[in-house]
Amino acid sequence: MTASAALVVTTTRSPADAAARLATAALRLVPRVDALIVGDGADIPEIAAPELVRHARGYTVVLCPIDEFGRDVLSRAAAMLDAAFLRGVIAIPTPTTVVRPLHFGSINATFELPANVPLLMTVQTRAFAAADPAVIGRTTRIDVPLAGARSRRLRPGQPQSADIGAARIVIGAGRGAATPRRMEAVHRIAERLGAAVGATRPTIDEGFASPDQLVGQSGKAVAPALYLALGVSGALHHLTGIRDAAVIAAINTDASAPIFDVADYVLVADLDVALPELEAALAEAPR
Repeated sequence: MTASAALVVTTTRSPADAAARLATAALRLVPRVDALIVGDGADIPEIAAPELVRHARGYTVVLCPIDEFGRDVLSRAAAMLDAAFLRGVIAIPTPTTVVRPLHFGSINATFELPANVPLLMTVQTRAFAAADPAVIGRTTRIDVPLAGARSRRLRPGQPQSADIGAARIVIGAGRGAATPRRMEAVHRIAERLGAAVGATRPTIDEGFASPDQLVGQSGKAVAPALYLALGVSGALHHLTGIRDAAVIAAINTDASAPIFDVADYVLVADLDVALPELEAALAEAPR
């Protein structure tokens, strides 16, 4: 094992400063940090995990953002390396302890790190300031061979969204928005606002969004200036992912939806009515 060294892993979809933020976390555990950037194939766990293992062997700790890659690929790699795995670390108070939320963020727990065991962890990167990139030693970029891989297609007409982790405005598309016509309106509104489109699990399961757009406990935590929840009921695991948003606005037909308990602005309305009205209002607003 490489003595006291960390590997920080990002993908080409990660925020630009993700590696620098991971480096800050890593340096609280070890004195040396290298970086790995995964390009093509990062979203296919079955083939990305073995490639990650090949590059991660020998490192004391491997860190990556808490995103789809971290959930699906890093966890697989941990099993293949017979390593310890921690998810969603938000603080590292000492070189032997880390803090992560439990029970959908209702409490924070401190974990004592195991000795002489490789550790893989996902990190809430926004919890750490970006280090000077110069502290990162070697940076390697890899593309995973895609031969024989199968990928999941989005429904026709559903464009890829900008990265939700770095966006100033995020539109959350929930079950209530998961129809072709409504999602087309959501993307037009996002384009007008310069927003990224996030999603809940039902929207992704229906093929209207990709897994890297998932917002919540099992996806990405976002902290935009504005989070606009459209047809989002507000399950606890989703609310955990938006708790750092500066302003939350929500539109839902259910006046008792949990999202209204945390939203700063609420509108009880049918999206088939509200979305055209919102589009019309934005069309009249100055850019």
